This record gives sequence, structure tokens and C-alpha cells, in this order.
Amino acid sequence: MDIKIFLINFERKKMDPVILFFLQDQKNRDLLSSFLAEPCLENKVRLDNAFKVHYKKAKVISYINKLIHYYSIDFDKKVNRYYRRNIFLSSFVKDENNAQEFPSKQLELQKDLYDTVLNNQGLLQSISSEELLHAIKTLSSKQLLILDLKYSQNLSNKEIAHILNESPQTISYNLRTAIKKLRAKLFNNGCGKIAK
Repeated sequence: MDIKIFLINFERKKMDPVILFFLQDQKNRDLLSSFLAEPCLENKVRLDNAFKVHYKKAKVISYINKLIHYYSIDFDKKVNRYYRRNIFLSSFVKDENNAQEFPSKQLELQKDLYDTVLNNQGLLQSISSEELLHAIKTLSSKQLLILDLKYSQNLSNKEIAHILNESPQTISYNLRTAIKKLRAKLFNNGCGKIAK
């Protein structure tokens, strides 16, 4: 039996890419033609072994190809997520060539925001009640900054989240916690009417 007759009889198998690549190699075509010319056990074993080696290589290449594909997708997602989270801070930080700086510069900018609020600027400067001022100073610097951005700068939770590189839910949680702390502190200091 000739290879052409074999391929005509097995038209469906001929279209399989693994078989097509297997038959592109002259040695493999010779093994197939020798098996078709003389279908003995020895020719069959040689053809089977050659195909097994070829098939294993094809599977490994396919696996590596998929790994590279999905790892590159995951890497792109991580990079995009990083830039989405740092979009507001990175717009402030430019070097002399107007190129983006590394995250350490962004962290310095975020630290400057904390320092601005903690050094009696913004929200703390506008409070006239001593009880409220004392209660606000018991808050964490992050809660104080969120309160300042929310009430002095009139920013939304989403805008604050972009500035601080946090989720809006985290900002909302910190805001609620800060307000609860202030209410409890004012109520304990005898300012029940203010706390309500």
C-alpha cells in the first residue's frame, strides 16, 4: 500500500496537525511507507515508537505554549491593576524628562499627605472645639487623612481611594470607624449632644 492511498483512506486523520507534522519529517514518512509496504510487527513497533516520541514532543510544546500564553495574560493583568491603583499618585510624580518615577516616589507623596494633615493643616486647623480636637488627635493618621480629604477637600470615597491606593470599601470602613471613635470619645467626655 502506498502513502497516498493510505492518506486517501484516512483523510480525516490526515488533517490532524500532529500527524501532518509527523509526516513532514522524511524519516517518519519512510517508516510509514515501509510499514505500508510490509505490515509486520517490527515495522509497526518502529512506526509506533517514532510517533510516540513525536507526540510527546508535541504535547510538551503545546503545554509550554499555553503556559507562556496564560502567564503573559496574568502579568498584563497585574501590571494594569498596579497602574489602575496608582493612577492618581503617579500623575503628580514626574522626573525631569517627564517620565514616570518608581513607586517609592509615590509613597513619599503619600507620606507628604499624611504630614500635611498631621502638622495642623487642613481639617485640624478648622476645628474650634477643644473636645473635638482632642478626640480627633486620638485617631490614626490614616483615619485623620481620610477625614481631612472627605470633609476639608470634599472628595468622594472613590477619589480618596485613588489617592491613597486603597479600595473604596476600605476608605468607607475607615471613615465609619473614625466617626464611631469620635462619637464614643465625645460621649465619654460628656459631650453627649455633640456626639449624637
